[in-house]
Amino acid sequence: MHPTQRKLMKRIILFLSLLFCIACPAIAGQDIDLVANVKNSTCKSGISNQGNIDLGVVGVGYFSGNVTPESYQPGGKEFTITVSD
Repeated sequence: MHPTQRKLMKRIILFLSLLFCIACPAIAGQDIDLVANVKNSTCKSGISNQGNIDLGVVGVGYFSGNVTPESYQPGGKEFTITVSD
């Protein structure tokens, strides 16, 4: 193999390896666990299901570009937050 071809082959392999490192996590689907604590509260609050909110699992296609807060998005999960005092 000619040195120029070898150099080109190394660059192609490097490019493809970087491409796969970036693309694979996006394709694999990643779970997110969000944990929060109220540090300073001026009132009593509560969340249904002992504070566990399950928002479900959706694919990337669920998030479209033309969504507004007023738009209805099917597949939502219900939970309640109560505030008193």
